Amino acid sequence: MGKKRNIPVYNRGNAARQTQRKYLGSKMTQAERVQKNREAAGHVISMCFLVALNNRYGIGEERLGRVTDAANAELERFDLEKRAVGMERAKKRLIEKLGELLPNGFILPASKTPRKNKDWAMLGEQREAAEIVVGCYALAAHKALAFGADRVQGTVAETEQVFREFGAWAEGGDYFGYDLLARELEHIFRTPITVDESNAREPIFSDTLD
Repeated sequence: MGKKRNIPVYNRGNAARQTQRKYLGSKMTQAERVQKNREAAGHVISMCFLVALNNRYGIGEERLGRVTDAANAELERFDLEKRAVGMERAKKRLIEKLGELLPNGFILPASKTPRKNKDWAMLGEQREAAEIVVGCYALAAHKALAFGADRVQGTVAETEQVFREFGAWAEGGDYFGYDLLARELEHIFRTPITVDESNAREPIFSDTLD
């Protein structure tokens, strides 16, 4: 029971299923599409951060649980600040908290080439969401693992690489990308993870679902 509690919400029981069910909906309004893109980018990049910690520094399930708990707390604080002072001021405060831990921020690589203005807009939404999540996870790694700037920045560089791998996998369709990322998480959390293809209508990270 304790181990399950430390697994991120979207990993608990079935990471890919919950991701697809929440972030690949049927026909959506533009506002809904923006929200889905932001949520999907944030959740996928947080998975990539956990894989990166394991890849680069051998951080295992128990310590990843501590990072996840700390990151959830940072994300909750950010959400409260956003509601209190607005998105831009909340982002500025997050940057100030990070200081030298992550001076250059994080730019999410494009997983597919934007072709239209709306594609660029969606990429912008994904990038803003991913930068916030990576910043909160960077603070969490500093607090939970006592990581200094070098290790935080090393983890973030590895996170980008993991996401690029995910993007390459997703060229075969979003399902394929989620499936292979789920396998990476399986190795770490030792929890069976499968892909549920139900109720998905629009791809987010590629041009096709499968």
